[in-house]
Amino acid sequence: MSLYHKNSALFVRHIELNVKDLSKMADFYTRVLQFNILKETETVVIFSFDGVNPILTLHQTSDLKDKRTTLYHVAYLYPNQYALSKVLKHIALSKYPITGGADHTVSEAIYLDDPEGNGIELYVDTDPTAWSDIESHPERLENKPFPYQAYLNDTYTLEGNDLDPIIGHVHLHTSNLTESTNFFQDILGFDMIVRIPSAHFLSTADYHHHIALNTWRKSNQISVGLGLRKMVMDTDDLSLKHRLIEHIKQNIDYQIRDGFITFKDNDHNVITIPMP
Repeated sequence: MSLYHKNSALFVRHIELNVKDLSKMADFYTRVLQFNILKETETVVIFSFDGVNPILTLHQTSDLKDKRTTLYHVAYLYPNQYALSKVLKHIALSKYPITGGADHTVSEAIYLDDPEGNGIELYVDTDPTAWSDIESHPERLENKPFPYQAYLNDTYTLEGNDLDPIIGHVHLHTSNLTESTNFFQDILGFDMIVRIPSAHFLSTADYHHHIALNTWRKSNQISVGLGLRKMVMDTDDLSLKHRLIEHIKQNIDYQIRDGFITFKDNDHNVITIPMP
C-alpha cells in the first residue's frame, strides 16, 4: 500500500461505473487489465485484488443511452515499476490500443480507454521528493516521453511481492472549477497542491493528488449517464472519519443507508464513505 493511501489519507478506494455492455466491459478488465472478479451477476460485476475489498464495480445500465458523466479518468496506482511493466507487456500482447504515456516527474503513466470510452491511467509514483514542494514549483509537473523501452525490456526487477494496484487518484471534469474545488476543500478537507488556469490538483496526506478537476470539456456535456456512478472514499483514521462524517452532516444533504453515508458534490457526483 502506498504511504499516501493509508493512515490519515482520504482517497477513493472503489469506483463504480454505469456500462451499456457488461459482458464486453468485464472481458476487457479481466482479459486486458487482469482484474480479478470478486462477484458476478447478470447485471453487476465486482472486481477485487485481495479477494475482499472491491476496487471496481460495473453496473449494466440500459436506459442512459450515450450520455456521459464527469469522469475524465480513473488512475490505478501500481506498487512498483516491475508491476507496471507486467501489465504494459500484457496490454501489448493483447493488442489493445494505448492512447498515450508520459513521465510527469512525479509519476510515470500510460493511458488508455476502456471499450466504452472511460479514461484509464496506469501509473507508478516516483521519489516523493519530486512533489514535496510541487505547489511552489508547478513547472515540475512535466509531460516528458514515457520510457517504453525500459518497461518492455525487462529492466525492472520485483522488490517484495506486491503487484496489485489501488486507485491512486480520480480525475473529473467539472462545470465550475472554483465551486468544485471549494467542495473538496471545505467539505472533505482536501488541500490544493497544484493549480493551473483550467485544472486543480488536490490531495490529503501531502500526496501529489488524490483528486484532479478540470474544465477541459464543455459543461453542457456533463450529465448523469454512462461512466461514473459512484466514488467510495475512505480513510484508515477512525477519528478523522468521525469528524468528517459529523462535518458532512452539519453542512450538506446526505443519506445514511446500508452502512454508508452518501452525498453529492456540486457536479452531482455521488460519493459514499463507509460508516465507522
